[in-house]
Amino acid sequence: MLTRLGVAVFWLLHWLPLPLLARIGELFGLLLYLFAVPRRRVVATNLRLCFPELSDGERRRLARAHFRIIGRSLLERGLLWWASPARLERLVAVEGLERLRALQAEGRPVLLLTPHFLGLDMGGTRLSMLGDFVSIYARQKNKVLDRWLYHGRSRFGDQLLLSRQDGVRSTVKAMKAGRPFYSTCRTWTTAARTRSSCPSSACLPPPSPGCRAWRGCRAPPCCPASPTSCPVAAATRWRSASPGRTFPVTTWRPIPHA
Repeated sequence: MLTRLGVAVFWLLHWLPLPLLARIGELFGLLLYLFAVPRRRVVATNLRLCFPELSDGERRRLARAHFRIIGRSLLERGLLWWASPARLERLVAVEGLERLRALQAEGRPVLLLTPHFLGLDMGGTRLSMLGDFVSIYARQKNKVLDRWLYHGRSRFGDQLLLSRQDGVRSTVKAMKAGRPFYSTCRTWTTAARTRSSCPSSACLPPPSPGCRAWRGCRAPPCCPASPTSCPVAAATRWRSASPGRTFPVTTWRPIPHA
């Protein structure tokens, strides 16, 4: 019952203008910071381990900013589930799509890697409006939530959502059939941990022999913390509430196979 009520609230909020929805989401995130104490402690521990050079006050400011963005991303999910295609096209700009089309025209399997950041689903939904992709979907225990998450990721086109239980073979088969694989770099990480100020920079795998064998094209993300000169051939950007400002959701560039 509570889940259905939450979904109804998401539906009502998705009609709001993005700047207003963003502010409400940030306030919701601050409430999470105040009352989700176990999660706040996890964030505080991670920040202390990753950024020991920062003061306690600086880490608290980072934690609050993190929760504000968490709250915003949660409430903006209603846009992915119910916003019209025209509205999503206005909110999410796609740049460099011709590079992806060129790789597909060559018949090469394409792997699109993106950081496991909060804009992940924004980029995925927008790209699904431009073609059929394959991606990994983690089934939720809550059936109501699972149904709406699945709907949000598959509402456009003929998207193939595979569970982790389906294994790698199904993914490779779909890529060989011409579907780009939209994946997070987190999916490909190992147990190794690397300290880095840029979360995505430590989790890019080297091109595997299997990838080279079927002439796959690995497509790494460009971390938002990278210099603006970072070479990016294609990008999906989610427009912020501030006019004229965008921040990366998904970026990729082809890497020649060995």
